[in-house]
Amino acid sequence: MKSIFKRISKSFSIAALLLAVLSCSAKTEEKNATYIDIDGALGKGRIIPLSEIAEDVTLIPLETADSLMVGDLFGARNFISYENGHIYLLDKSRTIWIFDKKGKFVRKFNRNGRGPEEFPDVSGFEVEPETGNIDVFASTGKFYEYSKYGPFIRRVDFPETDNISIGLIASGYKLNSNLYICSTNPDQDNKESDDKSSAVCAIAFDSLSTLTGKVYFPESRSGTASVVREVVSRGKIDEHTFITSVPINAKLLRFKDKIRIMYQFDNIITTVNEKFGQDTAYTINWGKYGTTKENYSATWDFSSEVISLIQLMESDNYLYFWLNLRGLAHDPLEVPGLDLDGKPTIRKNTNSYAIFNKKSGEFTLMDRPGGGDIMGFLDDISGGPLFWPKYISSEDYLVSFCTALDLIEYAENKDASEKVKKIAAKLDENDNPVIVLVKLKKQ
Repeated sequence: MKSIFKRISKSFSIAALLLAVLSCSAKTEEKNATYIDIDGALGKGRIIPLSEIAEDVTLIPLETADSLMVGDLFGARNFISYENGHIYLLDKSRTIWIFDKKGKFVRKFNRNGRGPEEFPDVSGFEVEPETGNIDVFASTGKFYEYSKYGPFIRRVDFPETDNISIGLIASGYKLNSNLYICSTNPDQDNKESDDKSSAVCAIAFDSLSTLTGKVYFPESRSGTASVVREVVSRGKIDEHTFITSVPINAKLLRFKDKIRIMYQFDNIITTVNEKFGQDTAYTINWGKYGTTKENYSATWDFSSEVISLIQLMESDNYLYFWLNLRGLAHDPLEVPGLDLDGKPTIRKNTNSYAIFNKKSGEFTLMDRPGGGDIMGFLDDISGGPLFWPKYISSEDYLVSFCTALDLIEYAENKDASEKVKKIAAKLDENDNPVIVLVKLKKQ
């Protein structure tokens, strides 16, 4: 299916598009939504081997030299990419590194700063599969575009609009050559009337920073969207915990040519349609464990029976969930530490990974292999460390990385394969990261 956003830009003038999308309601279409039963999976789980979803795993040590030292990498997604046979990394010094698929250095460039061609902060970046151009998205709502060779192309700013603020938690994507979308900050001022259901959760704009569309919180979910306004006030929860502000996020996610929206405290995942309305792609059954106005404060209690969706990724055949199950986690990790008084204590890490098979409809919570202290897929293909994706490419590759030191230490494990041991034997602990590239099965 052709990109809905490409069809928009070719079929409508900006004036006609403005008239169409600004008059649309927040109604969300839920026909044909896929049902995900998380409630039914609680208390169960299993170790999931990579061979269940993948056909090949490649470990790629990145070239290392005194002048080629990649800085510390952000741990979460949005700072690694694999497109057009090249590996892209954005480190904490704001340097963008490019290597080929064998790990050979290609080029690097740094645009950290406050000049007209530089970005002072960053929320993530993407590589355009068609052109190889690099789009950096800043948390202030600005897009910085660079050619695949590094030269600056343009900056596109969040448009000046009344009653809509970008905040500092935005996610954004370039949709085509002249269309951009990013989330907004749904605070008290981010509404167009006294009706809370009219709160805007994302906007679209063109390369001239002209507003072309607004995406509203779904009408039927207006109560959830207003949790922070009606329930959580600034103040004290207990003797140690204070709230200064709590954002209710509408997080944008890319899947191929689609933009999904994941709501922080809701049971729907939507797709932005060509009129900037939303079609519900997935509905989640939290059972009685979803976040409500009544139990919201319990999200700070990791023994409570409230579930949070932290992060979501999507490939052709699977959804990849990162959840906090709190008191419902059947396989929590016990982490020694100190309490606020400096006394030894044991804290439970109740985060959990899970996958949803889009073909079969099966939702599966993942156990930690061997009861270890990390989570992920068991790499039974290459015999390497546990794996969890940080990026999914346009060609359906899962991508992650591990440090050279981590791979060296893993190679000392009796379960490491000979292949991994040979790779690790050539590494120094201070070498550049090792990229893990997973080729998914086609179903």
